[in-house]
Amino acid sequence: MEVSRVDTCLADSRQQYIQDIFDDFRISSTHAFLLVDVPELPSRFDDLADILRNIAQLVRQKKLRCLINELPVIDTGDLVEYEILRHAHMLYSIVTNSYVWQDGEFQAPKVLPKQLAMPLTDLSRKVELPPVVCHASLVLANIIHIDQSKPLELGNMSLKYSLPGDKSCDWFFLATGNVELKILPVLKTLLECQWSVEQKHVNEVTSCLCELANHIDDLTAAFMRMHEGLDPDKFYHELRPYLGGWDKIGMIYEGVSDRPIKMTGGSAAQCTGIQAIDIFLQVQHNSSRKSFTKNL
Repeated sequence: MEVSRVDTCLADSRQQYIQDIFDDFRISSTHAFLLVDVPELPSRFDDLADILRNIAQLVRQKKLRCLINELPVIDTGDLVEYEILRHAHMLYSIVTNSYVWQDGEFQAPKVLPKQLAMPLTDLSRKVELPPVVCHASLVLANIIHIDQSKPLELGNMSLKYSLPGDKSCDWFFLATGNVELKILPVLKTLLECQWSVEQKHVNEVTSCLCELANHIDDLTAAFMRMHEGLDPDKFYHELRPYLGGWDKIGMIYEGVSDRPIKMTGGSAAQCTGIQAIDIFLQVQHNSSRKSFTKNL
């Protein structure tokens, strides 16, 4: 009986250790880093949201920049709820990249207009994300749970907003969202292992490492599902350009900075869970890879 009570106390202590870290880093106990079904924005953002819903057509017709230039600068100062802020950041970042790359990879403007630059910079500061599209905006805040009576999984999720390009390119973000779901048991196992190391429970450390190997296999299988719905040519020619940042050319953010700001764009390599595995296992990358991930 005494042994059973000790085991229960240890299990409770381990669970509290994990929950505290989840709370500190806004990790959901069901969806990991995904913010599913973000709440709607105030009505003053409706015009911009309508533009984003029609973004592919507007880009094809070369009308997006004109429409954005006619909008007022929307005040974001009163937004305080975290998930609302993330929704707004997603909205502005996707429109921003669509604006910049509307005319192709080699015809980017030198100035991002204040209608986008000022709100996006404010939102980015509040949520501690870059003022450009990133994995956090394109995937983590962008997932809709279609039928909430059934589990959230690939086939039961959609995107709130899409980048310009063929609609089939949505699969890239949906498949990546599915990978994010598979990150949850990975994070729990990493933290269980860390707790066991601190408690000097050698057998549990060994068990956790075996579990981690199985989870990595599951992640690999989830990544491989990318091939089911994504045409490589459409990804490269239609979607990839809009993922790009301006880390080489720089961009003047009107109303924010008179000097060009350099930003790296969105990449699935920004997935926190994958980087957490590397850090936990002390995976060493070569210098070019280190530079790449640091810039992300």
